[in-house]
Amino acid sequence: MTRYIRWSELQKRVASALLLAIAAVAATGFGGISFALMWAVASFCVVVEWLVLIAPKTEVDAAPTSLNSRRILLFRILAAFGIAGLPVFLSLGSVGAFVVSVFIALIGCTGWVFVASGTGAQDEAWSHQFGRRIAVWVLAGLLCGVLIGIVPLLARSVPVIGIALVAWMFAVVWTTDIAAFFSGRAIGGPKLWPRVSPNKTWAGFWGGAAGGCIAGWIVWLIAEALTGASLLSAVPVLAISFAASIVGQAGDLAESAFKRRAGVKDSGQLIPGHGGVLDRVDSFMAVCLLVALGLAVGFPTIH
Repeated sequence: MTRYIRWSELQKRVASALLLAIAAVAATGFGGISFALMWAVASFCVVVEWLVLIAPKTEVDAAPTSLNSRRILLFRILAAFGIAGLPVFLSLGSVGAFVVSVFIALIGCTGWVFVASGTGAQDEAWSHQFGRRIAVWVLAGLLCGVLIGIVPLLARSVPVIGIALVAWMFAVVWTTDIAAFFSGRAIGGPKLWPRVSPNKTWAGFWGGAAGGCIAGWIVWLIAEALTGASLLSAVPVLAISFAASIVGQAGDLAESAFKRRAGVKDSGQLIPGHGGVLDRVDSFMAVCLLVALGLAVGFPTIH
């Protein structure tokens, strides 16, 4: 994020963020298929944008009517469609369709790897950036799609506090982003990682962490009051919220490093003022990974 930003650009960022936040909160409240569809769309866009970023430059610049372009587009859509089907079929409880969706994703990514490897074989720059480990990069993109598509559904399905857990994720990520932006602009100071993200500062990093920590704690207090359940005490909630804020910012930096490797500023142009969907959910995906680990070991607990 830039320290000095034009007012018109800030207006677009705020308007887009508000619309997305309203849609996310509404879908979370409704739950069911509407919640699943929201994450299906997000996961589809994430996989598509990821595969575009790691595609050979010759293929990106090629005419869309060329045979290889059509092949790589087909396999890209198959992979994204397969991943996007996972949250929908998980919500519907359709095991058979879920398995089929997994196979579609695997077929899509396998075909994409073969076509991309063939078209990019003579591109030394691409081979150095992605080509030598292209299968790993593709699987990483699919993992991102799975995280953003599945983990929010698993979090919301937690008895009693599912909605609160998703709200906590939103609160930590969104507040971290806002607090980091304004504290970074107001204080400035030493750069966080100038080679990867030249406009981020340590002041913004710690300001974002403090904001996310407090926001997570407030949401948890509200959840306790509304549910009547005895949840985690203040210290663990503050610690976990702080950790989630740090992890979210790490996810943002990781995506910035990935885009720098790919030689682009934004992952896409779908969201005005923000770039692509991957640009908007990078921190949330990282927090999804943390929540997935927490759910695997039994967090959160209700006493």
